[in-house]
Amino acid sequence: MCDPDYGQRWDKMGEVNAIPVGGSESAFLLRKAKFNDDWNGESTMSALLLAQYICQSEGPLWNSVRGNGLAYDASIYILPDRKTITLNLYRCSKLKEAYEKTRKTVLSVLDGELNETEFEAAKRSLVCELVGGQSTIKSTAISAILAIFRNVDTEFTNYLCSQIWNATKENVLKNGSPAIRNLFDDEKSVTAIASNSNQFPSSNQQHISIFTFGINKQHLVNEDYYDLDSILAMKANVHCVFESGTPLEIFPLIGQKLPEAITEVKTHQTVVPVWLLSAGIGDICRFNLPNSYNKISSDVIAAGSNAGKLEATRIVARQHYFYLLGIFLCRYLNTSEAKRISTTLLDGFTSRIGQIISLAVDTSEKMLFYAIQHAERLQREWVRRELSHSKRRSTKRKFNQECGSFLL
Repeated sequence: MCDPDYGQRWDKMGEVNAIPVGGSESAFLLRKAKFNDDWNGESTMSALLLAQYICQSEGPLWNSVRGNGLAYDASIYILPDRKTITLNLYRCSKLKEAYEKTRKTVLSVLDGELNETEFEAAKRSLVCELVGGQSTIKSTAISAILAIFRNVDTEFTNYLCSQIWNATKENVLKNGSPAIRNLFDDEKSVTAIASNSNQFPSSNQQHISIFTFGINKQHLVNEDYYDLDSILAMKANVHCVFESGTPLEIFPLIGQKLPEAITEVKTHQTVVPVWLLSAGIGDICRFNLPNSYNKISSDVIAAGSNAGKLEATRIVARQHYFYLLGIFLCRYLNTSEAKRISTTLLDGFTSRIGQIISLAVDTSEKMLFYAIQHAERLQREWVRRELSHSKRRSTKRKFNQECGSFLL
């Protein structure tokens, strides 16, 4: 018998896993629910035929989703071997609209009546697919082997085709609807979304409007993986020293020639791209920091004098992507070195930010900034003055009222 639970878990029902893919402008959705029957189940044939009816070319789902340009393909397929039923939205231009249209279309089919012409067309296309799975000697042999694991006989395909030919619209709709309806029950399905990161909601927004439950974003790579500045910063080289005990197999993997020999007396020195530190190269070698991050440069940047500020600017300017590279190095250094470099980055920024702003902002922008500050100050003084006058008037009015009551 086939094990439908092998390689899959059902303990995360109702979850939406979203994977940002920076290189794609389209969105993809995969939604899966349990299918309770195997190939011998009472609802299997009906569910297969009903899914074929909904998804066939020029059928209800094809016309409503692809016909309106919402997605390149929308399909529902059932795998009795895995006991799963899956909704697939492929290359969506508008994910929300595509899902809503799919849900509305499918549920309208399940709650209505099947079209006779489209129902007969679905029968023929499904039979064609089943027979096509045994069109060659090889595919027939594979089908015979699978029949053993499925606990059916070798003539099961013919039996299934005869069931399809004799099926009625009422029975198919009655027996096949519950399984397909589970796909649109949030508590009985699990969903995966792949889309451009720009199309995802902000981190403080914990849901997408088309779903009523939380999203768990899965980052296959760092968020800055596709950032051009980060890529250029990681091209910087660091000087590495390999000592005895270093496996020689590592050198072809990092694009280096094999050294003649590495002993306790003779080490091997080379330069490698800094991004290899994230791959663990720092665990098998000693690497020297770029000059801009050594102790002397840190002291110059932290000096604070005018001359020190000028020299700090030179140090930062000499090292391309000074801050990005420094942040990267802090992730793969010991605690004391990482703390020193992070302090250096902060000192380098604070000592230069005033000069940068003064050079980056032109005269018109400065005048506008001063005018805004002056207007804000005048507004605060006016509000304070009005509040003071209001209090005086209130006190005077209260005094007059008390005096009047005393005289009476």
